[in-house]
Amino acid sequence: RNLKRYIYRYISFKNDKTPVWDELRCYVPPTLLLNGLALLLAYLVAIPLGVYMARENGRASEAWARRLLLFLYALPTFWLGGMLILWFATPGYGFDLIRGIAPSPWCKSGLPFWSWCSYNASKFILPVLTLTLHALAVFAMQMRGSMLDALTQDFVRTARAKGVPEERVYWHHAFRNALFPIITVFASVFPAVFAGSLVVEFMFGFPGMGTQTQASFIGRDYPVLFAIMMIAAALTILGNMVADVLYTLSDPRVRLGMRP
Repeated sequence: RNLKRYIYRYISFKNDKTPVWDELRCYVPPTLLLNGLALLLAYLVAIPLGVYMARENGRASEAWARRLLLFLYALPTFWLGGMLILWFATPGYGFDLIRGIAPSPWCKSGLPFWSWCSYNASKFILPVLTLTLHALAVFAMQMRGSMLDALTQDFVRTARAKGVPEERVYWHHAFRNALFPIITVFASVFPAVFAGSLVVEFMFGFPGMGTQTQASFIGRDYPVLFAIMMIAAALTILGNMVADVLYTLSDPRVRLGMRP
């Protein structure tokens, strides 16, 4: 609320007497939804994939999975997005599965936000996939390394010596201790994915913060650019706060406050 009030004080150069918040309020929710879906899908795939790779460490399947993830990580975001457009949304070159990649801006559609999302659901697929594949590589490799480190700890060896089933060793003993590094990665990847989505949104013509940043930069609308940087900084702080909360959920021994 304070961030909104602070941004509202500034007037856009492009649209005279228009508060900056009125310029941005139609573009912030689509960008947050786009990034939220990408992070959620990346975590849902990367965590079990990382655990599987740790269990299959040294085998051919794990080696090929590691090579594929490193390949995905090395791909530039703009190149990956361009290839997805060429393969799935360009008649005559690809499969032509998605008709049109640029939805109309939310505020100009006259629809409630979730109705607008439902109407343009097919146009979310390619930008979400572009962001997900890059984050997936980072999370999966981090989860693999964390699991391999946790499996070498004394408590895991003790659990195995007591005859604890292997599934319980992985998911009950090692898994919860391996979550800490990947939660830490979330705090840094969350603003990084937001920054990457600026390029992706411009490429796909997605009506979010990316297209607004590009238009403000070309039009030298500096109050809007400053407001966008403030929102990115606020998301960085939010990412660290969410990481702190996830620490407490993954390990009850972690507390956010001091007890007397």
